[in-house]
Amino acid sequence: MDQEQNQKKIVYVDMDNVLVDFRHGIECLNEEDRKKYEGNYDECPNIFSLMPPLPDALESYRLLAQNFDTYILSTFWKNSLSLRPRKGTRSV
Repeated sequence: MDQEQNQKKIVYVDMDNVLVDFRHGIECLNEEDRKKYEGNYDECPNIFSLMPPLPDALESYRLLAQNFDTYILSTFWKNSLSLRPRKGTRSV
């Protein structure tokens, strides 16, 4: 087989509410931060660390990665921390 036939197809997986529970991250903010960042939660420091994986999300991603060249995508946020790759991710 030539190289083209050996290449895996690419699959892009969204992060928010597909892999992680975005709403839970917001609910974990204290009342002051929730009010301060309302409508701009991406600007809240450490918001991403408050978002746990959804049930079966990680295992499902691992299964996809066995057969596809997988990448995690998410919305572009103003928060400069969102631009840094997360542990275990690859840049596209």
